[in-house]
Amino acid sequence: MRHASFSELAEEHGLAIVEDASEALGASLNGTKAGTIGDIGTFSFFGNKTVTTGEGGMVVAREQAMIDRLRKVKGQGQSLTRRYWHEEMALIIE
Repeated sequence: MRHASFSELAEEHGLAIVEDASEALGASLNGTKAGTIGDIGTFSFFGNKTVTTGEGGMVVAREQAMIDRLRKVKGQGQSLTRRYWHEEMALIIE
């Protein structure tokens, strides 16, 4: 019996693959850089990680629409153009 890959399952169900590359900045697998394997890659800059700023992190994504969405939800649904104006009350998964 053949098992479906994560990519096949994600595509079949309309899901994005989020890759946790928190401690893998600069690493690669078969020539593919960590953080670029999934649809979204996340990196941590906490004090115990490979690269640190003390706190914080970074998110990368393949599609501009996802980048725009992530920019908005990182601030709890705040408008990108109007300070302290929440355009969404909750994260809506479509």
